Amino acid sequence: MKPANRQPAASKFSEKETETRAHIRELRQQINAGSRDDIRPFTTYKIITYLCTLLFPLVPLALYRIWCPKTEFSRQEQLVWTGVILVIALYAVSLAV
Repeated sequence: MKPANRQPAASKFSEKETETRAHIRELRQQINAGSRDDIRPFTTYKIITYLCTLLFPLVPLALYRIWCPKTEFSRQEQLVWTGVILVIALYAVSLAV
């Protein structure tokens, strides 16, 4: 029979294992934290801008929201959405003519 209060024997690797676990925990936190340059396409600000762009493409509000100094859009997103607005505007002009 084994005694119920028996403590596991101390291992000479236990200190190294805890250091390894701490390092793994730090790496997981770094990976999960994400970077500042990550594209987050569905923030509230961006969803409102998408709706303005698609519903009112010829109104300058969408361009302002994309290019204002406090925007959440990255440079790449700014260029793409400006292109989308230009395509919609050109299409609207071609329908009118």
